[in-house]
Amino acid sequence: MLRRRTPLAKAKVTGQDKNHASRFKDRREPKSKGPLGSPPKWMVKKHQIEAWKTFSDELPWLNHLHQALVWYRFGDSRQAYWR
Repeated sequence: MLRRRTPLAKAKVTGQDKNHASRFKDRREPKSKGPLGSPPKWMVKKHQIEAWKTFSDELPWLNHLHQALVWYRFGDSRQAYWR
């Protein structure tokens, strides 16, 4: 089974685009509607909002299209993810 391709934005952050320039020379990424953005209004717990902001700051390749994945991970207020 083949590995998934590294997203171009992630390659730029990690320096892979410079180490393996030929791999990323002609790569195009799908257009998104913008960055991950701010947390949804239904996220009211402090640990959820902090986690969302951490993801947004530390993983710059996450964009608007990834919101559902981040919602799924931090949306259940019955779990204590960041205590």
